[in-house]
Order: sequence, then structure tokens, then C-alpha cells
Amino acid sequence: MFSKKILPLFLLFWISFTVAQTQERPITVNAVKNQNNSVDISYEKSKPGTYTVQLKFKNLDNTSINDFVKIIKDKSGILCTLRPKDPNQGIGYTYSVTYAPGNFKAKVDSTYRYLLPFKNGKNYLVYESKNVNEVYFNKKREIVFKSYAIRAKNPDSIYAMRKGIVIEVANKQSNKIQEDDLVFTTQRNCIRVEHEDGTYATYNGFKSGSISVKEGDTVYPSSFLGVIDEFKKENFLFNFDIYYPVKEINNNDFKSMLSHHYLTPYFHTTVGDVQLVDGKEYTAVVKDEFISTEMSKKEIKAFLKR
Repeated sequence: MFSKKILPLFLLFWISFTVAQTQERPITVNAVKNQNNSVDISYEKSKPGTYTVQLKFKNLDNTSINDFVKIIKDKSGILCTLRPKDPNQGIGYTYSVTYAPGNFKAKVDSTYRYLLPFKNGKNYLVYESKNVNEVYFNKKREIVFKSYAIRAKNPDSIYAMRKGIVIEVANKQSNKIQEDDLVFTTQRNCIRVEHEDGTYATYNGFKSGSISVKEGDTVYPSSFLGVIDEFKKENFLFNFDIYYPVKEINNNDFKSMLSHHYLTPYFHTTVGDVQLVDGKEYTAVVKDEFISTEMSKKEIKAFLKR
């Protein structure tokens, strides 16, 4: 945790949500030789969501294949099959695997209208968060991001902005009153949701024990997610943003295959569908037609029966 007495509260926070660098290995790749001397290279995926997988081959003998990148969503499957030039002989090969969450080839819908992540009719002043690396560590900005922050006097409820799959729930902190001079901390409870068009939403700052979803759950616009956590005494802080992955330029070692760009999305508000302006107050608008935008007929039927 990091604390410092410099900025007012609304300038507090921007911390990247980096699933790819967690210790757990979400993708396992195996090679199996078949009776016809071909080799199937398969994968198993232990976490929900989309991943980009790259295979690089060396030392090929009695076979040929180019390096390639594949986007995977299923829990398991075949990445590729190595076939022998001479079917009576086995093949030789070595390969390396690199993967990262997201699909950099996704067709992002930049015109999609999101719900604000709070209750219908609820209003907040919305602020743009600052990059902590720039503000405190004098580091050059690596990506252009757009992250928003709201402050509250009470532990208000937070709701999903769009339909998607919960791909990570990070419980990092137990309930406690934070220090009065706290400016930002990495120890906050977060949810990350993957949307159909390849964008992601990060919801950051939940009270411990209040998160109502788990990894793999489908959430819909206005689905309850949890309540805002106390950040400083008698102050509650919540951050949210929407971004999408892009392939890094001149990344030869592929230690990190994907970077990401942040959207400046449009939100439904009482003043229309607008892009949020730093320091302005907005009131959330939630209508049935907004909620059902990406629902199937079966999901809409179930929703109308609620």
C-alpha cells in the first residue's frame, strides 16, 4: 500500500488490472502424438474469458508449420496439428507458448451507450483519475487511458454498465478505516468484466464481502455488483473504466503480448447520451430497453418475468 499527502481525493487513483501477470497459469498447452505420427498441440483454459495465444516453432524435422497466433474462448481445444512429410517417420520439433488475456483483433463498438454504474436516478460528481506513475514517480505515460472516479458519503451500491462475463474478482483488502493521509492504494477489491465486442470494464473499490458475483458469471446492465468501500474516514471512493486490448508494436520478446487502449464511452444520463466531463455531475438513467440491448430472446423473456 502507498500513501502520500499531495492530491485532493478526486485525483487519487489509476492502477492497471493485470491478469496476465498473476502467478496462476490460466493456459496449459500439451502435445500428443497420434498413431499416424501427427502431433496435436492442445490447450486447457482454467479461467473465463478470451485469450490470445502465440506459438513459435523451432528445430522442425519431417514437418513444416509457421508461427501463428490464435484467439481462444473455449475451455479446451486444439491449437494446431503437426503433420509428417513422411507418414512412416516421426517428427521432431520444439515450440514456445506465449499468451495474454483479450483479443486484439476484436471489432470494438465505440458507439455503444453504457449505463452509469450506479442506481437509476442517483447522481454523482464524476472526476477523471490520474496516472499514479506520472504523478508520483515521474514516469512517462505508456498508454492513453481514461478512468473515472466518484466519491460518496455512504457505501452506495454499484451496478454493471453492460452485459458481459465476469473474468476476475480480486479480493485484496479486508474492511478497515483507511488512514487520513491516504492518496492511493493497490489493495482494493475489484471486478473485471469482458464484453461481447472485446472491450473490458474494470470496477474498482468494493467493500470486502459485498461483491455479489463470481468468476464466470454473466452480468447484465444494472446487475448489482457490490457496494463502495470506505477509502478514508467518512469518504467512499469508486473507480471505473472501459478499455480494449491492442497488439504491442515492436514487441520482439512477447513477454507482454498485448497492451490496451481506453475508451471515452457514451453513457445514458438525464441530459442525454454523453461522454463524461471531468468535474461535472451526472444522474443515471436506467430503462428496460437499455438493459435488453444485448440480451437473447430467452434472456429478455426471463428479464420481463422478474
